[in-house]
Amino acid sequence: AVALNDSKGFDSLSAEVARNRDEITAIWKAYAATTMTPEEAQLARQFEASRAKFVDEFIVPAVEALIAYDTVKATQLIVER
Repeated sequence: AVALNDSKGFDSLSAEVARNRDEITAIWKAYAATTMTPEEAQLARQFEASRAKFVDEFIVPAVEALIAYDTVKATQLIVER
């Protein structure tokens, strides 16, 4: 857990979230490059769309809020999701 007044904790947390996002993206790209059945390809497209929305609407704003030490925005994003 990160205390609301712990700027070092926020820095560490935002960096960890960004690293995890990048790692998941790399793993997904490797998987997406494999041969898939039509059903797998359809599911993969659905996952990509859902993940893109999640990253754009939650992960990116949450990391930005943490970097800015905006605890109100970060908390709001977490509660809304």
